[in-house]
Amino acid sequence: MCRINLDVFNIFGKDFLNSIGITNNVLFSDLNAVDEVWKKAKTNVFTYPERGDDNLWQSLEEMPTYVAVEAKTLDTKFRPNAKANMDLAFPVRVRENEDRSLENFRCTERVRQQASGALKPKTLQQLRSRLRSMYDIHGVHKREDKFIYINRDFAKKQPLKLLDVNGENMCFFDATLPDPERRSLNASLVAIMDAHNISLTKSFDSKKEGIQHCVTALHFSTYNRMHMDGSEAPSGAYPFATAHYEAHGDEFHLNYSQLSPYMARELKENTPLYNSFLESCTDIFNWVSETVLLNCPDEVESLELVLEELPVSGSSPFHPWASLVVNFKVITRAHRDYHDNNLCGVLALGNFVGGELVLYEQGLVIPLQSGDLVIFPSHRTTHFNLHAVGSRASFVFTTDQELDSWALNNNGFDGSIIMNGAN
Repeated sequence: MCRINLDVFNIFGKDFLNSIGITNNVLFSDLNAVDEVWKKAKTNVFTYPERGDDNLWQSLEEMPTYVAVEAKTLDTKFRPNAKANMDLAFPVRVRENEDRSLENFRCTERVRQQASGALKPKTLQQLRSRLRSMYDIHGVHKREDKFIYINRDFAKKQPLKLLDVNGENMCFFDATLPDPERRSLNASLVAIMDAHNISLTKSFDSKKEGIQHCVTALHFSTYNRMHMDGSEAPSGAYPFATAHYEAHGDEFHLNYSQLSPYMARELKENTPLYNSFLESCTDIFNWVSETVLLNCPDEVESLELVLEELPVSGSSPFHPWASLVVNFKVITRAHRDYHDNNLCGVLALGNFVGGELVLYEQGLVIPLQSGDLVIFPSHRTTHFNLHAVGSRASFVFTTDQELDSWALNNNGFDGSIIMNGAN
């Protein structure tokens, strides 16, 4: 066996080491001397353990494993298409309109107080009983000021899936992820943000911040909103030479940059950060995918059909969803995500107290902790968070509803010879 003497000058270069104050060349076999190099060189965000700790390696946990678990189902009489459930219960927040924004905030605060006093069934049987009496003959929440708190212990060994009167998912709650996986997930989030010098994981108190509280979001999304509609274009027309004239004269609309589905600007401008999430969080993304496919197969079928028609890829790292939104300081006000297609998935992240998710029409309070997953129809459900203290973020998995137009007929250009070729 030939022993090779490796020294730091050969590996890192003399000039670089001199620039950080290392003037003497040392062998890698001299651990104490090499430790001094590591202390002066920036090594991402990792802190090296002290040498000589005999218990260090014994304390290491096994590699995280992510296993999807089949849910137990609870039936309810909630009817999503009842008029009272479809009507807006809160003023829509408009950023440019301070009065509307303030009105939305005040209404959210009022209902937060009501939801904070939610009934807390102690057993699963009590929860079933409460849910049976929750909704009237029209499938509507009997008392809008009364809520049911879903005990997190009910979902720790086996997820809960609450079904509406049509047998469709109205709330899926999964708290089965083991603690080592949760710690690994939080460590990955902090490492990713620190590696990119982004300080978005600091602690906050949303109640103290009040109306000034602001959520920061990174949209790693694929959109088809405001796409160019080619349904009235001649079949032989070249799309980039087509103008859409308005009914009242000489105005026309040209939107060639959105002829087909496109990536969000934030994704284009933050590609390295996006890739870091994909590399570090692949296991958790796969677990979310396997969980929703196992427990909501009928609901996700339409989402999968959209993915199959996406240009170039035909898939997504967030399958069955097309997009990922990473939220920081996430305590939302009452809103509906009208652009979401069918189901939305939310995975809580961080170290915090509070932040429960409230589903208003259903009258439910979901006590999400870091690593917990909830799936619900966000486009027709008014939802918001109770106040929280700490560092709180979330992964939100969504699909743009307008992608249906591309999957259906290529935004109206399915008859175009230029777009699809001659039959």
